[in-house]
Amino acid sequence: MRTHHILLTAILACLLPPNLAAGSQAVWRFKLIEVPKLNLPGNTFSNPTAINDQGQVTGESGSLATTVGLHAFLWSPGQPMVNLDDGKWPATSGLFINESGLIAGDATFCPQENGGCPSQPLLIEPDGQFTELEPIWLGYLVMQGINEAGMVIFNRNIDNESNYIRPRQWRPGTGTLVLPVPSSAFSGYALDQDQSGNAVGYSIGAGYTPHIWTDGTISSLETEPGGDGWAHCINESGTIIGRSTFNGNRHATRWMNAQSSPERLIDDPMALESDGTHLLEDGTVLGTWTNSDNQVLTFRIAPDGTVDLLAPPESQVKVLEVVPVTGNTNGWILCMYVNEFFQIQSVVHIPEEGWVFPNNRLLGFGSQTSELPIDMNQSGQIITRGAQWTSPAFLDAMPPGDVNGDKTVGVDDILGVLEAFGICNPSPSRLCDADVTANGTVDVDDVLGVINNWPAP
Repeated sequence: MRTHHILLTAILACLLPPNLAAGSQAVWRFKLIEVPKLNLPGNTFSNPTAINDQGQVTGESGSLATTVGLHAFLWSPGQPMVNLDDGKWPATSGLFINESGLIAGDATFCPQENGGCPSQPLLIEPDGQFTELEPIWLGYLVMQGINEAGMVIFNRNIDNESNYIRPRQWRPGTGTLVLPVPSSAFSGYALDQDQSGNAVGYSIGAGYTPHIWTDGTISSLETEPGGDGWAHCINESGTIIGRSTFNGNRHATRWMNAQSSPERLIDDPMALESDGTHLLEDGTVLGTWTNSDNQVLTFRIAPDGTVDLLAPPESQVKVLEVVPVTGNTNGWILCMYVNEFFQIQSVVHIPEEGWVFPNNRLLGFGSQTSELPIDMNQSGQIITRGAQWTSPAFLDAMPPGDVNGDKTVGVDDILGVLEAFGICNPSPSRLCDADVTANGTVDVDDVLGVINNWPAP
């Protein structure tokens, strides 16, 4: 039978008119892999929080029951989930992961008799070794990221007695440094860092002031006189992205370096406000813009300076927000889509395809169920989860024409289409392996779609 299929494939590839094959457009699709739970008694869920370019996922798995607790994990498809928690803490979470598999996370001790929840920042190694970055105490703790040098940034209240926040950076071999804020400010926050440890963020005093910290020394970024500013991210070129006030309105802002003047990035009358939220290594800027209908939508500024105010995906219901979660240098933008029913969906903007809903398996029209976008890597692998930590998913991107998931196009993909003829999971079609044209059915168009992506000899 397989011989007959191969012969049929060869005949199709040789005899079908080229213009017919060209008219059958194959698109990106996704193979859905369920994120497992740790094999623990009483475990009820897993909550993925971050993915690196190796496809390694971290997060927390367990139960809100104190007898089970939450456990930081490391997992990748085809491998068993690793419990990184040695049992010292009631609850641990992996929150950020770098390309070496080092994880920035935290531990919590909830609840105490007085109802408080002390917490502690952690560095977690792939083999489960922990480094305690600071002591345990009550109050605010938000981890912000880890770079390839293993430096961790986080924001925390000064101590048990204070509600004021200070940015912090932990460095291997050095320990935790409390980053200074101006004497006129009561709190400060670090939001991003580059590979050398230069951190950016802002402080709060009489207003909001954007800052960069270099080797623990603070410098303020320029804003309009009397204006506010926030520094959100920095890349290896020293470019900083955020927002600041221009003539009283807040708009996405770029500082080409720490000494430069602020540059307003969105100067379109349709954008009442804007905010720069992500900066990629190729110089691409992502952010949000607000229109006259109070929709918060996504913009993209290409490395060549082209500005694209992205219209929302077509929908039968009103769109409230389309907010970028992350992006990659292949031009993909993962966003959080919110409609008038306050449903949240994952949506990806893909070059030459536009908006794609990769995983709406939990959703029904008007339903309150959601599918939250969590993170995406350079290969387009995406992690999502449902509301309240349900149905966590790993979506492995499949290039146009790929049916068997090996990231290439060949004879096996033609055979996969032929074997699935007429069979497809109708909703959503982007999760049907053999439906390479994503039209809801597996038919001759999918055969042609594979042929049209056949590699050149």
